[in-house]
Amino acid sequence: MTALKKTILPTSSFRSDRAPGWIAVTRGAALGMAILIALNLAEVRTSGTSAVENWMYSLRPLTESMGSALLAVIIPSLLLYVFRPALPGLLRTVLFVVLLAMCFFPGREFLQANSITDPTARNAAMARPLGLLLISVVIVFGLLGCAMPSVRGRSSVMVILFSALLTIVGFPILSIQAEAVSQGVDTTSARAVLVFAAAGDGGGEISEAMQDRLQTAVKQLEKNPRSVLLLCGDSGDRVLASTQQMQGFVAEAGIPERRILVDDRGGKLQEVLQRVRGLPPLKDEPEVVLVGHWYELARLKLLSRRSGLRAGMVAAEQQHALFGQNRLVLSEAWQLFQAMTDPAMHFLREVRVPSETEMEQPVVPDKQDVDQESPFREEP
Repeated sequence: MTALKKTILPTSSFRSDRAPGWIAVTRGAALGMAILIALNLAEVRTSGTSAVENWMYSLRPLTESMGSALLAVIIPSLLLYVFRPALPGLLRTVLFVVLLAMCFFPGREFLQANSITDPTARNAAMARPLGLLLISVVIVFGLLGCAMPSVRGRSSVMVILFSALLTIVGFPILSIQAEAVSQGVDTTSARAVLVFAAAGDGGGEISEAMQDRLQTAVKQLEKNPRSVLLLCGDSGDRVLASTQQMQGFVAEAGIPERRILVDDRGGKLQEVLQRVRGLPPLKDEPEVVLVGHWYELARLKLLSRRSGLRAGMVAAEQQHALFGQNRLVLSEAWQLFQAMTDPAMHFLREVRVPSETEMEQPVVPDKQDVDQESPFREEP
């Protein structure tokens, strides 16, 4: 009779084999964080930038080797939690300690940003460290939760991927917000002030956005009499202000022609910044002031560091809110994400199997290219 009751009566436990949804969210956040750190480490590997002062964390007071090692360790640790959240006790403890160490750095930046007196600048500077801190805390809660057998089980792959996508997409937006404050080297000691062309209105006049940049650049030149102005064109589908229009505007503002250099070759931002790095005034002192609108400063800072420049970022003083500014911010976030992934793409191309790569013939430079002068010219 006892055996019959055991087979007929329902069991008292109806535990599902699926884990709670919040576990899937934490695993997705860990996957997104691992991808971002991998992109960061790829830039250190391919571009030779600092592993301590990278575009994701400020790892002071660690050395370069310790910073690279910490970034390299956190990636497999996060992936281990993503693919096997129910870790053994020892591995869970190690991952918990590593995550707490990674929480220290954005937490310190958050406290430093909280001490800024200007409310607008304080809120902007707190965006990225606060976002990284919250993501790390979410992963820590998921790691601790998976120690309980009651929350173990399968998680939705779609929820994990969606959470990872939100983590990756949200980071460039947080970076744009955090870098919107003027910062960097002392603008009064920089050797050059660099201004890129902005979209024109198509009517032969300099757009208001371009006027904002040039007026801000003129103020920077007035602070430092030994600096020069670098006017750079750009390429793309938009109608851009010409370097002649830019030169005429700053000449009317009282800047002598001897302090103006012009690059009208255009090209991508990375190419122009590399040409700027090779200028004689910047070979020994690669300090430059980059003037752009607030939503462009994050990408300008990333690319200038990749080019070997020590750049001070100055946000253009806007007369009015730009037309379609929200669309411009979203477009800039996408371009910033592309700039973050470029080193990883370059690294993947480098590590291809040799048998799958074609033997490239050595390129003999043309004599005309060798003798070509620097694209920057003095005016007149």
